[in-house]
Amino acid sequence: MKAQTGPPITAFGLARNRRVPAAHPGPLLERDFLTPLGLDAASLAPLIGMEAEPLRRMLAGIDSIDVATAIRLARSLQINPQTLIERQARADFARLRNDAELEAIPLLINDGRVTFPESGFLRGRLAGLRENSPHGGVRDETLGFFADESADDSPPRKAYSLEFGAKLRVYDALGSVFWTGVVLRGLDGRLLLPYARPDEWIDWFMARRRADYIPAA
Repeated sequence: MKAQTGPPITAFGLARNRRVPAAHPGPLLERDFLTPLGLDAASLAPLIGMEAEPLRRMLAGIDSIDVATAIRLARSLQINPQTLIERQARADFARLRNDAELEAIPLLINDGRVTFPESGFLRGRLAGLRENSPHGGVRDETLGFFADESADDSPPRKAYSLEFGAKLRVYDALGSVFWTGVVLRGLDGRLLLPYARPDEWIDWFMARRRADYIPAA
């Protein structure tokens, strides 16, 4: 007996598969939805409350599909709007990630806006890096500040975990301040120190750089 096969899987069904090329979703919508239904941009536009030309450009892959249009298309075609938006974002990112003008944008420069008061901060050292994340990043709970650490490496009187909004002032090996900033969190929740690349500031913790610390308010 010949096994029955289901309908072909469209590109939207594979949206979460990283092996699928980051193609603009507009032409996929035309191929997999509009053409089988005998529709085009001109006939679909009034049905979803849009002008025909902007919709034609989106379906042709010329312009990005914006969020409002994605919701209009999703409601009318019974597809997941979030999937459509994610596909468009992937296509836009793939198109722009190597753009020469965007690649030339430098790291944010520390212009001295983050300052320390004359007093009221803790002196000590940055905690050593004790563990790496299995995903290649730094586990935030392994990074901290050892207050009042003695020169002979005896246990500190108190340790602080770095938290959003705390301030750090870090010294180099010669005792000069070379970085001052606020502890931030990235979009994924991981620790972020502005004005420095991760491979740079992680070394500060491994070297147990001397630092001053103001806990978050």
